[in-house]
Amino acid sequence: MSEVLLGHAVVEENLALEYVQSPNPPEERKEMMRLIINAVTEQVERYCRRPWRSRAFVDLQDGNGTVRMTLRRMPIVSLTSVLRLNRDGTTAAAYTASDFVVSLERGSIEFRSWNVFWRGFENYQISYTAGYAAIPDDVRMAALIAINDAWKDYEQQRDGLESISFEGETKQFNRDVLPKKARQRLDRYRLGAQV
Repeated sequence: MSEVLLGHAVVEENLALEYVQSPNPPEERKEMMRLIINAVTEQVERYCRRPWRSRAFVDLQDGNGTVRMTLRRMPIVSLTSVLRLNRDGTTAAAYTASDFVVSLERGSIEFRSWNVFWRGFENYQISYTAGYAAIPDDVRMAALIAINDAWKDYEQQRDGLESISFEGETKQFNRDVLPKKARQRLDRYRLGAQV
């Protein structure tokens, strides 16, 4: 089955192939590149705790007993709806975007009226769009660094290698860890990080 590039990928396939100096590879290698780009996109978003390309989300969140709720992803592009749920998952109350003041950059919503988010476990379903129209260049470069690292691992594994030993150190091939140079570029974008 052919690997499909995620719609919210942080870099385009042709840019990644150019960066790893493999501009016209056979289809099987293009599929591997799409797989690597998808994996790196997920790693970058998980590391930074935010989406990069703007897209729709539906999240269940806990009510906190206050008028304000911070959403899981930011920046918020738009708020579609908020549902307060009963314990059985049915809708207890429905709200629209006009019922809230939305803080786009802080990623929070606040009731315009005296309502509060009733305390509870996953008792609010929030539909919204979050992310950026344009991904910052630092983030794209960090992704390219990680892609290049994973591509080199793939090239060496393709030749039958599972690890390399050099001067007493062994490097295992692992696409679950962002390289240090990539993490350093991403640190300033990481939510909850002290910068």
